[in-house]
Order: sequence, then structure tokens, then C-alpha cells
Amino acid sequence: MYRCPVCAARLEPGPTAYTCSGGHAFDRSREGYVNLLLRPPRNRSSGDSLEMIHARRRFLDGGHFEAVREAVLAALGRGPVLDVGCGEGYYTRPLDHAGGNEGGGGGGSGTWVGGIDVSRPAIRLAARRGPGIAYAVANAFDLPVVSGGIDNVVSVFGPIAPDEIDRILTPTGRVVVVGPAPSHLIELKELLLAAARPHELRHPLQDDPRFGVMEQSRVTRTLVLDRPDVEALIDMTPYRWQIPAERRSRRDEITAMSVTADCLIVTLARTDTAGEAPPEPTG
Repeated sequence: MYRCPVCAARLEPGPTAYTCSGGHAFDRSREGYVNLLLRPPRNRSSGDSLEMIHARRRFLDGGHFEAVREAVLAALGRGPVLDVGCGEGYYTRPLDHAGGNEGGGGGGSGTWVGGIDVSRPAIRLAARRGPGIAYAVANAFDLPVVSGGIDNVVSVFGPIAPDEIDRILTPTGRVVVVGPAPSHLIELKELLLAAARPHELRHPLQDDPRFGVMEQSRVTRTLVLDRPDVEALIDMTPYRWQIPAERRSRRDEITAMSVTADCLIVTLARTDTAGEAPPEPTG
């Protein structure tokens, strides 16, 4: 499902490299992923740092967002899946049933599953745990993916480029988007930030006429966290850089706390297949 970032010809996966008919080749890493990022993003700080990635892995391994992952997987339809901004692969890793990466991604049923992220450290960690998923270092705003070939696009707290999603999605495909609902991590924000405003109840494709809502739901949980979990949660979010100097001591004083996880899960399709949008979720 990947295409050459040089000539846009379809890439064929091999045991050691991806190759195209134009004669271009992209080596697989020792972990099995491929780097298809020809140019770094304009913002060189784009992508999570290794510290943030390890913090996210520690936190997610605790099962705190398991209900969100279950909702994402339940929303998927048949056909190829691409996790855009996949990070270390938590949300779509259960789709790996192959136990190997010879074919370049996919589960035991033969369905292709891929994940892309601009952060090489994130993709490296993802590939180690998901050897049957086709992981690639790539930019969400310039996807090295064939046009019209993906049935399921997943974006969990990640960047979305509507034009690219529209290009790679099949005519009957769907997009599953997860973002923050109003109360998401509100206690942490109130403790650490100067202005703790609730998130809006909306999603990134809200105003794009090409996509309509198939269904939406809201997962809200109270997380009871010990200090290591709170530390990991802070370090995996942008809040770690946003804490004003006068509030930094508050982080050191945390022993344990309850935090609200409040997530909006929206499944969208092309407007001509989505039908009438359901009412906004309330809980």
C-alpha cells in the first residue's frame, strides 16, 4: 500500500527493502520498518522525543486507555488499515496477528495494516512490538500511500491532513478519529497550567464537506493514578513544556491523583455514503 516518495510508483515489500518500478529502493531497518521521509518537516522539532515516547509507553501499558483502544478497534470495518500518527503503535497493535513482517504488514487474515509517524524513535519501538504491521517513518501531510487504497484510516490524538485522507481513502472507506472531549485531563490542567480551559466537543474534520459522521461516542473514565503514572502522563503530553515557572513546584508535590480521561471517538465516511449525522454525544 505504500508508494515511492520519489516517483509515486507503488512500492513492493521484500525481506530487506521496499522497491518500485522506477528503480528506487528503501531499506528495511533491523526492526522491519522503512524510512519513507525524504525531507524533514519544516518544523524540525516535529514528532515526539524519545523521552515522550517512553513515557507514553509506560502510561499506556498500564491499561489506562484500554477502553479508548477497544472503541477504536470496534469502529473499524473490513479492508486495509492505516494508523496515521501511530506513535509507538498502542491503538492498532492488536491487529497484528502475523508474527512476522515478511509481507510488509497485515494480520493472519491477510489484511494489510500499516502505521506511520514522523518520529523515528516511535516507529522503531512500534516495529519491535508489532512485527506483522508495516511501519514507516513518514509525514502525515505527505503520505507515501497509494491513492484510493485504504479502507480504514485511524488518527488518535494525531495530525490530520484532510486532502491526504481524501486521496488515500477508498470510495467506501472510513476514518476513525479520536480527540479530547471537554473534560479530558482537566484536573491535571488545573493543577499545572495558568489557564485550564475545557476542550471543545469537535473533531478535526468537523467542517470538511467531503466527510460526514457515521457514528460517534464518548469514552469518559476516572483514572486513579500513582505518582509514576502521573509523571508519565505529564511527560507524554505537551503540558510538560507548558507549565509556568511559578507552578513547576506543584509537579514535584504530586503523590497521587484522580484524572478524567474524556475522549470523543468519531467515525466518518465520504459525504455521499455517510448519511445523516447523529446527534452530538453527551456522555
